[in-house]
Amino acid sequence: MNGNRIRNLALLLATTVLMAPGGAVLVAGPAYAQSASDAVHAFNVPAKPIRQTLHDIARVAGISVVFDETAAASVGGKAVQGSMTTSEAISRALSGSGLSWRFTNGSTVTITDPAAGVTSGAAGDGTVLETITVDGRSAITEGTGSYTTGETSAATRLPLTLKGTPQSTSVVTRQIISDQKLDRVPDVLDNATGVMFDPGETDRTSVYARGFTIGEYTVDGVARPDTNEFGGTYESSAIYDRIEIVRGAAGLMKSSGQPSASVNLVRKRATSTDLTGYVSGRAGSWENFGGEADVQGSLNEAGTLRGRFVADVSGGNSFLDRYSNLNQAYYGTLEADVSDTTTVIGGIEHSRHAPEGSTWGSWPLVFSDGTPTDFRRGFSTGLDWTYWNSDSTTVFGRVEHEFENGWKAQAALSHTIQHYDSQLLYTYDLPDPVTGLGVQPYAGKFDRTRVATAGNVDVSGEIEAMGRTHDLSFGVSASRSHFDGTNAYGSGLAPIDLFNWDGSYPEPTWGAANVVESEVVRQYSAYTASRLSITDQLNLILGARFNRWEQEPREFNNLTPYAGVVYDFTDSFSAYASYTEIFNPQDYKDPSGNYLDPEVGAGYEAGIKGSFFDDRLNASLSVYRTQKDNVAEEISGVFTPDGEMAFRPVKGVKTEGVELELSGEIAPDWQLFFGASTFRSKQPDRSDHNGFLPRSSVKVFTTYQLPGEWEKLTIGGGLKWNSSSYVDIDGVTTASGTTRFKQDAFVTVDLMAKYDFTETLVGQVNVNNVFNEKYYILRSGDNAPYGKPLNATFTLTKRF
Repeated sequence: MNGNRIRNLALLLATTVLMAPGGAVLVAGPAYAQSASDAVHAFNVPAKPIRQTLHDIARVAGISVVFDETAAASVGGKAVQGSMTTSEAISRALSGSGLSWRFTNGSTVTITDPAAGVTSGAAGDGTVLETITVDGRSAITEGTGSYTTGETSAATRLPLTLKGTPQSTSVVTRQIISDQKLDRVPDVLDNATGVMFDPGETDRTSVYARGFTIGEYTVDGVARPDTNEFGGTYESSAIYDRIEIVRGAAGLMKSSGQPSASVNLVRKRATSTDLTGYVSGRAGSWENFGGEADVQGSLNEAGTLRGRFVADVSGGNSFLDRYSNLNQAYYGTLEADVSDTTTVIGGIEHSRHAPEGSTWGSWPLVFSDGTPTDFRRGFSTGLDWTYWNSDSTTVFGRVEHEFENGWKAQAALSHTIQHYDSQLLYTYDLPDPVTGLGVQPYAGKFDRTRVATAGNVDVSGEIEAMGRTHDLSFGVSASRSHFDGTNAYGSGLAPIDLFNWDGSYPEPTWGAANVVESEVVRQYSAYTASRLSITDQLNLILGARFNRWEQEPREFNNLTPYAGVVYDFTDSFSAYASYTEIFNPQDYKDPSGNYLDPEVGAGYEAGIKGSFFDDRLNASLSVYRTQKDNVAEEISGVFTPDGEMAFRPVKGVKTEGVELELSGEIAPDWQLFFGASTFRSKQPDRSDHNGFLPRSSVKVFTTYQLPGEWEKLTIGGGLKWNSSSYVDIDGVTTASGTTRFKQDAFVTVDLMAKYDFTETLVGQVNVNNVFNEKYYILRSGDNAPYGKPLNATFTLTKRF
């Protein structure tokens, strides 16, 4: 970075640290995992009948409470307000009731009534009493120290355990993000089961799953526009509690979408009534530095108004020549309990990404005779005059209400403004192996602003029918987005001599800017989903979503069904199967500039899931099959009349695969994530679809907190293995005119260590690609970037 950028970064880092109480130093994650009884939570439970009080405590603490229905269970419980351990909260709620309690395992509390002689469901006179179970599973992962979660609604909008969800689902928890130092959202996804990461340019990233691209995400369940060109490569993960990934088509979750995966980013919430948080600083390879602060607490004496602020500022250089960046992310949220049953949430998030030396594509993989170019890893097309600046601001609000009968409703609204401006150099054609000439330059200057608004209204609860309890959810959503901007192109571009390239290539003369504006995209949908309890072991998940999609002159109506079945054949294992359909309008254009028709198809999935050690460890094995028509395939080197990449539709793409995942605590103080996937994706002529994607991958990461005198030390490590992949390159001087470039299978190894200097001061070091493996990340076309070489980061965190 130049001197001005270093000074700017230093000022921003200092501001970030000073915003925390006392200007304390420096985050890595919780110093250690707490047991459920000792974990501290922010409670705001007014005086109410003990049964309801226990329900609220269980919901906040993420535990289950079991008790027998006696007269004492209906008497009034004490109010529980403030930050305290789960044990303290239960003791306070039950004080004066005559009831006793104890933890019977790590996440279950049993309540007994000594006066009635009740110990296991029978009164003193032998009368059998009803046993009440309050299930307080929580989806929140922050502060749990766990690599798994208690429940998720990511696949069906119904609150289900991972074992009870009829689809392959991963939840990347806050602890995984901290342990692996996954500071950017694409890094989080790249370490998830079956997800492939394509950093095609320095500042634009594509993500794939099951052979297809992952499109726009949702945030807290509300649709958010795609951030691919708007700084998404450097989107901070600091503001999120967890990231939920549902592989396969998500027919109930999104108005439209791919059969790859749906991604839901879940923001951190202001839950604490005490002032708490952390500040951190980090330093890493290539002069990368960063600072992070996260502060939350009550804003009134009653604790009914709470606030939270998160800041993440970082910047530095790269292993790529001339590339540097400066990144900022800020997030603030307020939560107000306007009554015992209604909470209002609002907030704002803002990010800015300011790089220099940005790339648009990479250098060719082969010379014109088909031999590999094998450039050094830092050899970059980025120049002193290339950049890709972006910023994004989102304002959001949500109202949550719980009715007296236990039903819940929420309404959410989000408004986003995104902007980027860039100057870029693209290169195409293959160089001569003797002279280094032949690569052609193409320069573009782009400016875009996109405005998007989206909202949901959801209602869910339990119903009684045929003597059994069932879950029902329904809702509506709507969104609107459009963009405008300008395109300009360079002229007078000098020839490129690869063998003498030093990055001093002159900036071209820019032509007049052409105005570009999209038609407004509007989407409306309504859905319903149900979990029907057929027997104690058998559940059916049925639902449907009606979608209307509009963009002049195109408009589509579609009804997407969803069906799933889950059978618990033991307490620990379940079998499942699911079916949904695919409908995805797309913005890709053919060489004439016409939009491709929507993608359509169907997805089938079946598998076995397991849950062990009181749900502290989850496992899944799934098989799936997808068939899709009108799949967009890039036409290498061909552009539309407005200068964008051109695509062609492919009919009858079939994908089949297997996925295996294990996540959670396999022994006390030992956390493990293991994900493996393999698939094949074929076009109608039996050729591979997206052959540049590795067909198989294995991802492992584990941490262990040492016992005894070494308990302050946690060690960990992992690996990522990808099978071989290839890309066919046209334009070579061989007899066929085509050569196949192959990336052999490779593995990278990562290590970490964390040390608790005190209960509130933690140091952590992460070393990635320990053996400095050199490999390409292939993409469609004749160019591809290298993966990152050996690098390391040290983080120091102070909690308060």
